[in-house]
Amino acid sequence: MRVKKLLRTIRAQLALRTRLRRVRKALLLIVKYPHSSGLRESITYWRWSRAPVSRRMLDHNGKKLICRFGPDQSDVVVWVEVFDNRDNDCVDLETASWIIDAGANVGYTALWFAEHYPSSRIIAVEPDAENFEILCLNVAHEPKILPVRAAITPRGAPRQLVVGEAEGTPPCALQTVGVDSLDGDINESNVVDAIDIASLMTQYGIDHLDLLKMDIEGGERAVFDDCADWIDNVDAMIVEIHDRFVPGCSDSFARATSDFAIRDIGPEGSYRVYVRRESPSLVGCAADDHAGQHGVPEHPSVSMSRNPAEPSSSMLGRVHAAIGLRTRIRRARRRYRSLVDLVASGRRHFSRITALKHLVWTLRRPSVHRIDAEGLSVLARFGTNRSDVYVWHEIFTDGEYEVVDLVDPQWILDLGANVGYSAVWFAKRYPKAHIIAVEPDAANYEILLANITEEPRIHPIRAAVASAGAPRQRISAEHVAWGGAALRTMPVDEGYEDAEGADFMGIVDSIDVATLLDQFGIERLDLLKIDVEGAERDIFGSSEPWIGRVDAVVAELHDRFAPGCEEAFVRATADFEIQHAYGKGGTIRYVRRESPSLTA
Repeated sequence: MRVKKLLRTIRAQLALRTRLRRVRKALLLIVKYPHSSGLRESITYWRWSRAPVSRRMLDHNGKKLICRFGPDQSDVVVWVEVFDNRDNDCVDLETASWIIDAGANVGYTALWFAEHYPSSRIIAVEPDAENFEILCLNVAHEPKILPVRAAITPRGAPRQLVVGEAEGTPPCALQTVGVDSLDGDINESNVVDAIDIASLMTQYGIDHLDLLKMDIEGGERAVFDDCADWIDNVDAMIVEIHDRFVPGCSDSFARATSDFAIRDIGPEGSYRVYVRRESPSLVGCAADDHAGQHGVPEHPSVSMSRNPAEPSSSMLGRVHAAIGLRTRIRRARRRYRSLVDLVASGRRHFSRITALKHLVWTLRRPSVHRIDAEGLSVLARFGTNRSDVYVWHEIFTDGEYEVVDLVDPQWILDLGANVGYSAVWFAKRYPKAHIIAVEPDAANYEILLANITEEPRIHPIRAAVASAGAPRQRISAEHVAWGGAALRTMPVDEGYEDAEGADFMGIVDSIDVATLLDQFGIERLDLLKIDVEGAERDIFGSSEPWIGRVDAVVAELHDRFAPGCEEAFVRATADFEIQHAYGKGGTIRYVRRESPSLTA
């Protein structure tokens, strides 16, 4: 009875939060559209946003500009940020001759600069074809704005493929990937030339750049890592930092601008930072009058605290608290839903009392308990932001790997073994198989060792699987919507050995699949299971030396973390027989060859 009452309470809270979220969403959508248009027009814009995608003409200072409305369209949000909330007002140039707008989107920012600096020329760089088409139409009446379709990259980068960002990020977040890292057929309409800042300045005969505006969805890390040949010729920069897409952006930006004076930041939550030098083209004022935070490390002699005497007057700044509340409610709703699922799944394996214990442990401080079910006894960490019990249910309750149809396999390679549940499941299902369980994280690996002590056929290895020749890997925790964290690995860059912060989880050696197979003397691998939070893009992108030795693959693809994972997987397994695509959104793929170890 207690469990049923608890479930009823949770469901009632979910229903109430759903209704509140719908009302709040409607109000926020109306509020965030141009307040100068009036309530009736704002409601019209909100209705357009719910209708199929369409292009509408909006008026700005007597000029008609194209704005797209519809699901997952962000033009009107960018419009409000630029024209109504004046996110670029922190720029304190008196005059400007040359401005580069890197990541110009549909041209609103370039038009804002043209209005405020009438003697300037603005180079508007945008890689996406549709955005560029609208950009050209919007700036056709402004000869000072020079549109360029290209991707801003470091010097010497190859042509770039424009890809959409992952679920859960802003719909305008378009990233680019070098085409030389991709194999197979590529849609040429999405491929653009790459250009670096120095070459762009040379092309237009710019000796000195007054302002660089950059909003390129994480590409800024590589650009600022390779900026020595142009950074000294730039007076000021306004940059949106995207550590949430590509960790390390703020570090690269801070190193590159160490001799700039930090002047201001955008509204809270915008991750926008403005830096400048002391230059005749700049308004004179003390370097410590303004400040910033948002994850950008402090420069040695520059204060980063925001000036309380200068509060933001933008409308977006005023509604950020409401948007933050909406985000917290959405996360709470997902959290409650996951708890309901946890209790429902638990009742399929455990008594009511045990299922209730799991729920209580999940809501309390982190602790380690043993789960006894399915003839197995394994350790699991419970508590806030702990996902072990959810992973256990995915594998043992939901049967995540039941789709695998091998017969008496000899070798299974488990990449991203977590705490060992998948390896234990494979060992129980296939009593003749040897399982190599590879896990990079130290805490996960410790639990994994405890969970496989009675199974000598599981061979644990602490390493990060990467492409051949990859350097040691940096482990970072990326928080996800349901309250847990996805552990990701990336090559160690200079300075990361001493990195600090909540994200940083340690450094680990890397190993490639071919080396693993050779190390264990494996001629044929019966099954490759891979769940490595986005690293599969590079692994499958360089799979030629070993993919021919693999009979079957079950992989969870993470395009939301690393765009291009699915494309790399499809190319690598082109000669396999696709069996299943399942999981949320079809993110788990199972493919196999026709082999004696497979059922007919």
